[in-house]
Amino acid sequence: MKFLPILIPCTESECDGMVNGAPVRVVSYDVVHMLIWDRSGFRAKYGDIPEDEEKWLRGFWHIIYAFRGGRNQEIKDAAIALAELANAPSPSEILKDPLHFVQEELNQRAGAASVVLWRSRSWAVLNAGIYCEGGMLDALYALMLFSIGAGSIGRVGSMRMRSCIMCGTTFDDVRGRRNTCSDKCRKRASRARAKTASA
Repeated sequence: MKFLPILIPCTESECDGMVNGAPVRVVSYDVVHMLIWDRSGFRAKYGDIPEDEEKWLRGFWHIIYAFRGGRNQEIKDAAIALAELANAPSPSEILKDPLHFVQEELNQRAGAASVVLWRSRSWAVLNAGIYCEGGMLDALYALMLFSIGAGSIGRVGSMRMRSCIMCGTTFDDVRGRRNTCSDKCRKRASRARAKTASA
């Protein structure tokens, strides 16, 4: 399955490509799972996000996970936790229709993402991508949508979607060790590393 890469603004030194002349970085599709399961690893790699936003993301994840497993008590627990956040509805409002609540909230929060054409730093071709101008937080909400749509929330051995560092193609990295989508891109990355080391 091929997904569009998720792009966020970045500094020139860490960029993977350009959108309208501005440097962008490709965000791995497994970043939501990293936030949920390895918070310290997420912070080390991507920095902090506001605590309330992290709680919203975790709450959405827990509601979908519990709903898919038919665990009503976990849905109630997630609704109670979310209701404590600012501007959140009461638990009873969330529990009336938990899926509608998640759908409405995530659609609104991921609305800043837009489909764009971008150019990879290593390829002189244009590719489609999803640009999250607001940075990592917008990317997390967009990726939460993909995680729900791909069914990877609550799945044992969930997908580890990654974006190829050479061409931007998104691929399922089953073992969690690859940075490229194919042997061709792996060889191109190796040549680029060798060229950089010799310069």
